[in-house]
Amino acid sequence: MAKPANPVSNAQNVHADLPEQAIDAQLHKYDIVDSFGTVDTSAISGSQMYYGDGNSPAHFHIEQNNTLGIQLDLKEHYRTGDDITASSVGTDGTAHFSVPAGTQVVDPAHDVGGARPDRSAWNFDYVVATGLNGQNTDLSSFTFKLEVTQNGTNTHIFDLNPATHVWIDEANPTVGFGGDDFNHPASASVQAHVAENSVNLGYLAGAFGPLATSTAAGTTYDIKLEAFDHTHLVGMVHDAVLLV
Repeated sequence: MAKPANPVSNAQNVHADLPEQAIDAQLHKYDIVDSFGTVDTSAISGSQMYYGDGNSPAHFHIEQNNTLGIQLDLKEHYRTGDDITASSVGTDGTAHFSVPAGTQVVDPAHDVGGARPDRSAWNFDYVVATGLNGQNTDLSSFTFKLEVTQNGTNTHIFDLNPATHVWIDEANPTVGFGGDDFNHPASASVQAHVAENSVNLGYLAGAFGPLATSTAAGTTYDIKLEAFDHTHLVGMVHDAVLLV
């Protein structure tokens, strides 16, 4: 389905393809903590995520800017099944994951009960939470981007529209995801402060090609969830994924 144009996509056409030293220079002024665990309570509905039943708030890679009250979270998991833990974490905070190649198949060992040949075997989940630590900010106070690079060369940057919660590909506005973040009811305040959902390669053929090639063993995906205050990077959580 075609996605509507994102009004912020041209406003801050910036991302974090910077040398590690430059990223550190932009972030060092803030109190930032990188960790693994459970997302902020503002993004949780009861014991699960707002975007659907069975989605646990645990086992996320978390970067929190305590100064600005922003939390950025990523998680990889078997589609409809178990969460996947990082195999290693680099000195720059990048978490490395091995995820299943191919499309979704019945896999009782990883709690996958059904097959979906139109979906990749793994998903990545994301959360953006704002207004933490008493800050008077919401999603519209910053620019949020998801940068995904396939095999080191095919990069697509998706911009968050804070009004619709849809993420739009800067290179092709017909490609995007999100917009249905709140399958569990959420207040207007939560919806203004939180964006969260689960993404499958089956949604992104327009960016990364058909599942026959995008899910092939050996394919890599570099995923960065970024926050900017105007053109200044103020937060980034970074996962590197290898299909095996």
